[in-house]
Amino acid sequence: MERTNDTDARQAAHRTILLTEIVVDVDTERHEVIAFLHWRGGQHSELHIPRNKRGERGGTTAHDAVAVIETLAGRFADETIASILNRLRLKTGADNTWTEGRVKSVRYRKQLPAYDPQTRDRSLLTLDQAAAELAISPPSVRKLIERKIITATQLVPCAPWLIPAAQLSASAVKRSAKALRERRRLPQNVDESQTNLGFTSVSSGGA
Repeated sequence: MERTNDTDARQAAHRTILLTEIVVDVDTERHEVIAFLHWRGGQHSELHIPRNKRGERGGTTAHDAVAVIETLAGRFADETIASILNRLRLKTGADNTWTEGRVKSVRYRKQLPAYDPQTRDRSLLTLDQAAAELAISPPSVRKLIERKIITATQLVPCAPWLIPAAQLSASAVKRSAKALRERRRLPQNVDESQTNLGFTSVSSGGA
């Protein structure tokens, strides 16, 4: 019997993701990206994502896809996770592309939490959420990330950027956002200690 949405919501509330660091390495011999995920409390996990060899098209095992779902469950909606899996060119065990329903089926089987916007971890914001908070456009937030005014990370390549909400109150971020709203040049002298509030980010690929 499938669990109810209330059960998913309770599990999501107890499974708040508190990521402290991501370290990404590339194994050129095995043609894979290895993401080392460090969680608050001292727990660690690894995610192995195959890289295509030169001239090789996508395709990998269902095991890797399930690992991605386990990492993202409770953080993003099933539809978003399906989109990420397809962008990574990961397939199901039957060599099908991923859909919202297929991701949901894996979650139920693995007893993973569903995404619930009411119980999400509000200490981390997506690109769109950060843009709304700063009253600027998502491309402008991306510009702040590129300039290292804001620190952002991805749980897996191709996943949405996650931005610590505490950074948005930093004076350097506020000044830069105001400059973008007024279509002025960004401040040149940014003290990174004002923006990097204990959130280490190393990421690879994606949008």
